Amino acid sequence: MSLGGNFRNGVDFDLDGKAETEYFQALNDSASIESDIQSKFTLPSTGGLGVLYKLNNQWSLNADISFSLWKNAGSDIHFDYSDSEWEAGMNGGVADSVTGFSWTTIPFYSKNSFALACGVEYKMDNNMKIRLGYRFQSNPNDENSLGFLFPTVSQHIFSTGMSLILADEYYVDLGLAYALGLKVSADENAGSSFPGEYSSATIISSMTIRYTF
Repeated sequence: MSLGGNFRNGVDFDLDGKAETEYFQALNDSASIESDIQSKFTLPSTGGLGVLYKLNNQWSLNADISFSLWKNAGSDIHFDYSDSEWEAGMNGGVADSVTGFSWTTIPFYSKNSFALACGVEYKMDNNMKIRLGYRFQSNPNDENSLGFLFPTVSQHIFSTGMSLILADEYYVDLGLAYALGLKVSADENAGSSFPGEYSSATIISSMTIRYTF
């Protein structure tokens, strides 16, 4: 049996750059079309635990759990502008009438999330390995943070794969996963800027070729 774990503390980012729009100049000819922009955001603390149990030379089982503490990382990304007219317009402007989206902040993931996973691997006599796995990934979005930029929903992820040693130096691994998102409804009356139903369906394929010197 093998046990493993990891933990990463939250990471703070300071961003700066330039933004450009003709919106303010359309309202006022003297307004600038460019402004310096600054922002801060935090990636959450993450961690996990896992176990691998080898039943015999052919069968292996594994399971793991991981988490992301988004709730402690802040629920939006705020922007500051060097141009006073931009800053006044962004902070005092009315949210977009179509989307309800604010110019000064972007709603960000706001719920703690976790993932549970398990898998099995079978090793054949010719050294080929076949794997099957399942993973549940919970949704870090609440109704206020669901949107075009962050449409993440909880997912059931089913995967399969195979590994083959072609020679002493060559190793090939193929994988295929299907992620089925759980449908979530964001209600406009509850304060969501992007009301509606969110779901997803994703196919993920992978191939790894390794050459050992």
